[in-house]
Amino acid sequence: MEPNILTLEGFKGIRAGRGKDAITVDLDALVPQDARIVAITGPNGSGKTTILDNLHPYRTMPSHSSTLTVGGFSYWDHIHGNAAKKELEWTNGGRRYRQTLVFRRTNTTQKTSAYLHVLSEASGEWEPVELKDGTKSDGSTASYDRCIESILGPSESFFTSHFAAQGRKPLSGYTASEIKALLASILNYADLQEKSAKARLVANILKLKLDELQGTIGQSRGAQADADEVKAQIAALDEALAGRAEVEQQHQAAIDGARKALALIEARRDAQAADEQQRHDLNEQLRQIAADAEHSRSQIQAQHQKDVQAVGEARTRAQEELEREKAKQPLLEAEIKRLTELVGRAAEIEAAIAAAPNLRAVVDEQDRLIEASQSRLETLRPVREAVSKDTAGASSLTTAGMAKAEQLASLKETAGLIGRVPCRGSTMQGACPLLANANAAEAKIVPQARELQDKRDELRTVHARIKANTALLEEAQALEQSVRGAHAERKKAADMLDRNGQLCAMAPLLDDARARLPQLKQAGEAFQSLAAKHGEQARQFDAHVVELEQTRQRALDQVDAQRAQRAALVAERIAKLAAPITDAQIAAARRDVDTAIAALNAAQIATQASRDKRNEACARLSGLQALIAGMQETVAKAERIGNEIAKWRLVEHGCGNNGLIALSIDDAGPAIAAHCNALLRACYGPRFTVSFDTQEETKKGNLKETFDIRVWDGEVGEEKSLTNMSPGERVWINDCLARSIALYESESSGRSIQTLFTDETDGPLDPERKRQFMRMKRALLEHGNCREFFISHTPDLQEMADYCLDVTTL
Repeated sequence: MEPNILTLEGFKGIRAGRGKDAITVDLDALVPQDARIVAITGPNGSGKTTILDNLHPYRTMPSHSSTLTVGGFSYWDHIHGNAAKKELEWTNGGRRYRQTLVFRRTNTTQKTSAYLHVLSEASGEWEPVELKDGTKSDGSTASYDRCIESILGPSESFFTSHFAAQGRKPLSGYTASEIKALLASILNYADLQEKSAKARLVANILKLKLDELQGTIGQSRGAQADADEVKAQIAALDEALAGRAEVEQQHQAAIDGARKALALIEARRDAQAADEQQRHDLNEQLRQIAADAEHSRSQIQAQHQKDVQAVGEARTRAQEELEREKAKQPLLEAEIKRLTELVGRAAEIEAAIAAAPNLRAVVDEQDRLIEASQSRLETLRPVREAVSKDTAGASSLTTAGMAKAEQLASLKETAGLIGRVPCRGSTMQGACPLLANANAAEAKIVPQARELQDKRDELRTVHARIKANTALLEEAQALEQSVRGAHAERKKAADMLDRNGQLCAMAPLLDDARARLPQLKQAGEAFQSLAAKHGEQARQFDAHVVELEQTRQRALDQVDAQRAQRAALVAERIAKLAAPITDAQIAAARRDVDTAIAALNAAQIATQASRDKRNEACARLSGLQALIAGMQETVAKAERIGNEIAKWRLVEHGCGNNGLIALSIDDAGPAIAAHCNALLRACYGPRFTVSFDTQEETKKGNLKETFDIRVWDGEVGEEKSLTNMSPGERVWINDCLARSIALYESESSGRSIQTLFTDETDGPLDPERKRQFMRMKRALLEHGNCREFFISHTPDLQEMADYCLDVTTL
């Protein structure tokens, strides 16, 4: 898949980043054909990711999607207004396609239309894509998604191996089942997966029937066990009831202790009145210290504001003087511009004065020609009116004659029924309405034929008069053409004379302009000197304001220091007083009493609940002892269904991800690892070697299906899981793996790699690793004969690209 032209309308990312409602990116025109690595550049928030996220035909923006499918994303969060549109032209397998997504929303509805067209090689027209199974892109999202996946494959495969979005999940984070599902999609094992799903459905249906039978069997077999369980429950409840009396006694003792503690703390509070008065006086001193400090701060702030206001007034006076002079400048500049233009047109004014006599002569000559032609046209006007009247009459006669001819034909058809009606000559002919209509029509035929002939004669007479006046009419048309030409020549000369007249009127102003222009320029230079003087004054005002702010801060710091010193002495005296008994402590002691009472009530409620449970258990025991049934036939039937389920489960697992598909994935693993190691050696040297573990030994010595990416580090001589590598190492090893999967998919499925996409995946890498990362990209592109679009804010990587597409220029 290779993108060609992208158009976005109504997208928030483009509106916020570029300030536009629509943008078109013509990659065919902008990017050179030989550019293999293309960097999309621009400042943060300029819309780069929005453009990259839409350079593919799947209905998702992967940087904002929670999954690798269209179900994890909604365009409505990324468009503004009531309408938006995305159109992408792209090429795949030598065919050119066009994706069109249209979004419309009202106050109550949101509608998405999705179309996929292909450019016909025969007609050169866009036609809806139609699959071999009859699926046709008709505007629905379901048909569109089926068409895209039929052409490009599943979206999970594409966004894992071809598109590296921001925040994407690394391959090391995939579970065994997720990586198997991904590789199964790449290896195109949909047929085996479908058979596995059908087998699972059959087994699940049989399981429902088996559960029903086993439930019936269990009710009978478990009756005695349930009865024993209920008897044990009754015995346990008897034991619990015996111990609850002791618990209630303990709660009563807790209530007595809490009440004694409350009485003690209330007595201590009554004995501390003297200390409380002293504490009150000291707290008043603290409040007075704070009030004095706040008063001093207010005075300092007031003086500071007064001084700053004085500086501001001086600045305002200087600014007003400058503004008065500045207000004069537009008029002065406009006058200088006007006089300069007037002096510059001196030659044009003199030429206009010289050309005026010739232009007046042309106007007079055309006036004489027009007057002579108009005189002749007046004599021919009656001829034109007569021809017009006869033409209209001929048209009216033709219409009437055609209507009359149709009416005569209808009468003849009706009259022809006289010889065909069955009632003619019978006793019923007098009462037959059809025969009566035919006789009436026959009586009207002769008068109608006469009227039709009269109109034809009249039409021939009118055509003769029109033919006789045709020559005079042609003469009138020729004269009118001549008059129009004369008017055009006169208007051209008159317009030029008017323009020259305006220039001639400027002649008296030239001398005044030449005299005033130097004076006005001198006045403009004086304003520039005044502006420079005002700038120096402004800097002096700013320095004075800074000095005033520093003085204010020093005074405030001194006031705060004095306040802190005085407050510390008073606080030290307060700290030496005995701690008071607070209302909170009294409230806490009372809560302890209430809590103990509530605990006793809860214990009494629990005792009653246990008695109720014992009564219910005795009633259930009586019911269980009545259940009995013979279940031999039911047991045999359950065994047959169980054997059948085992067979279908075997088919399910054999065709599923852990069966034939798992074996094929085991075969694909070394090929993918080989591609990955080749890329690593080409760009980073022989330090790292990647392999896949698809089985793991359990504690019992058995093997279980798993998936782990193992990396051998040649420098330290040890092997470890990719998840245990450093973040930077995981970035470029993960990217090598993803690109290797893309290469393997190209080899196994026949879908060639044409374009790769990367969005800021180089973040954790140091400068040297970033350059190696770029060399890996180039090695991959040379191997796969494809192109990559990437976003990076690293200038070195942008310089290593074959072409930089700056979004700020779009």
